[in-house]
Amino acid sequence: MLCISYLSGYGMIRARVVEFLTFGLMDYVTSVRLHTSVLHYLTALTALLHGISGFMIIIGKSRRISKKHTLEKLLWLLLAFLAAQLTILEFG
Repeated sequence: MLCISYLSGYGMIRARVVEFLTFGLMDYVTSVRLHTSVLHYLTALTALLHGISGFMIIIGKSRRISKKHTLEKLLWLLLAFLAAQLTILEFG
C-alpha cells in the first residue's frame, strides 16, 4: 500500500516517469484517483495497528514491566483515539 501511495504521489507530479516505471499501468488520471482515495487512510490505520502490535509484543516479552495488562489497555485506548482522529480527518 505504501509503495502505491508513493507512486501515485509522484505520478501526479512526474506522470511520464511513473508511467514508464509502471509499464503504462499508472498514468496521471490513475495516480490522481489512487492518491485521493481511501488509500492513505488504510495505510495510516495499518501503520498504527502495526506499531501498537509491536509494542504489545515487546510488553509481553518484557520481564521488567509489572502492570502489563494496564499498559496493554492504555495502548488499545491510544489506538482507538488515533484511529478516531484519522477517521474524522479523512471523512469528517
